[in-house]
Amino acid sequence: MMADEVSMQDRFWQEARLAVQALVEETGDVSVSLPAEFDGIFDRSVAYGVPADVVLLHKGMMSAFPLSFLAEIAHWDVVFANPVFLLLTRRRRRGGLLSSRWNLRREFLERRTRAHLRSYVADVASARFSGRQTVFLHVPKTAGTSIFEAAQGRFHRSLRLRSDSELLSAAGHLYAYDFVAGHFRFDHAESLLPDAAFVTLLRDPLERLVSAAGHARRPGETAARLAHGLRLLRSQRLKQFIATPYGTAALFIQNGIVGGKSRPLPAVHLERRIERIAAGTIEGMAGFLDRNRTLLRIDKSEIGHFNATRNRSTLVSQEEIEEARAAHQSLIEEAGELYRMVRARELAGTAGAREPSSA
Repeated sequence: MMADEVSMQDRFWQEARLAVQALVEETGDVSVSLPAEFDGIFDRSVAYGVPADVVLLHKGMMSAFPLSFLAEIAHWDVVFANPVFLLLTRRRRRGGLLSSRWNLRREFLERRTRAHLRSYVADVASARFSGRQTVFLHVPKTAGTSIFEAAQGRFHRSLRLRSDSELLSAAGHLYAYDFVAGHFRFDHAESLLPDAAFVTLLRDPLERLVSAAGHARRPGETAARLAHGLRLLRSQRLKQFIATPYGTAALFIQNGIVGGKSRPLPAVHLERRIERIAAGTIEGMAGFLDRNRTLLRIDKSEIGHFNATRNRSTLVSQEEIEEARAAHQSLIEEAGELYRMVRARELAGTAGAREPSSA
């Protein structure tokens, strides 16, 4: 699960926080590299990916660090591990508060961690998964989190990224993963992984915006935790939001991820893209998963519900939806061209699957 969607109440994250806290108490004044979710908890924390005296390494986010630094910390002291995190320190330690608190089997833990990091660096160097990778282009609010959560355990190593910039920053690491997913554009991903197989799931554009608005307006949600666009959706009606440049781009986000530009695009361009990308729709998800079973390795029965908004209809009324549709009918129709194209293929039984290239 992507870090910004993991609750700090999650047991593995809580264990890691307590482990860092105990290590800081034991060792004193050290710099600690932590995921952004831990910002402000420790005085000397630095941004995740920045070398430091202590590293809380998220096993799904190793791509944030330079490869040379990962090779270095493979020789550090390991003081804590769980299925999500490794806590490593530059300073060699013997005994102490942390060891007694978790009763670690130190030698086994250190051997396993070193093997884990060394195999990762070796997989990058050998481009281990070149030609055998699945890349999932995750359009926000299209059940992508649910698909990732179900699929990631079926692969040797999975990576989830939040943006084009994160994808480009991770460029040197990508061949260590056989499953790469995230909110990035096909253009960027194909330039880095030209032999990968690409899949995506689409949704009616207005319905997708309604879902995003419901997410932004959920009880207990705060503006500080939301991205800029969701903050606008929290305070503006759909009609007003779509009229802004940001709102128009959000309406066309599927064109942006698949076609490269968040705006109206020629039909022939979109057609060429869905010849390269195995695309499906929310309504046809069962068939999409069935057609692409070799790529995603899951079926509909394995999909859970992550990030679903309860009582959405009370947060985004039908009146507000119809108001937006009436005010922006032509724009909404244009934004739906890609979705309708893919849905028509599904209904006609001509939507194809894509296979990875042979290595």
